[in-house]
Amino acid sequence: MGIKEAAIKVLNRVGRPLSAQEITEQILSQGLWRTEGKTPAATVAAALYTDMKQQGDQSPFVRVAPQTFGLRGPGTKPPQAAPAAAATAGSTCAARWSWAISCASALQAKKWQPKSRLQAPVVQQVRGSLGTHEQGLIITTSDFSAGAREEAARPNAVLVALMNGEQVVALLAQYEIGVTRHTYGILEMDEQTPDAEPSGTQQQ
Repeated sequence: MGIKEAAIKVLNRVGRPLSAQEITEQILSQGLWRTEGKTPAATVAAALYTDMKQQGDQSPFVRVAPQTFGLRGPGTKPPQAAPAAAATAGSTCAARWSWAISCASALQAKKWQPKSRLQAPVVQQVRGSLGTHEQGLIITTSDFSAGAREEAARPNAVLVALMNGEQVVALLAQYEIGVTRHTYGILEMDEQTPDAEPSGTQQQ
């Protein structure tokens, strides 16, 4: 079962909107969908946002709040983009970045050396450049320092979501953007293969 079908089943059963994290926990615990990814909630949110973007009013989903989804009923209209939300303690940027695509957002991409991590001042600069009702999203090919993550999740501050190189690669692979899949065969020797007879040995 795909993410879309699993989410519909969960939302129908519960009968009310759920956050992407709650939807993910439900579909995983019920065995409706499996993944080995490190950020399944982000994957689920991205899939639902993609469906809404591609299907428009025909999508079965509607966003009722950031990272929160319900099923579309008769005459239901998607809500307008919400004002910039304050980051709450305990939330992880990895699980929140995906909904930035549906809101007024400022995006900054950084090509960074693998061993170099973006620091808190970068997050502060992006946040300082945001206008009213905007949110920030920083994408890097590297990673973020602990200080940068703490700054991005600072309570009562404009949201700045973070996406590191691993998440970028995972999304590219998931949606097959700029990647090519190859299938390889593996040959395995039988354990009972008889030893070859030494050359030059004559039978008596």
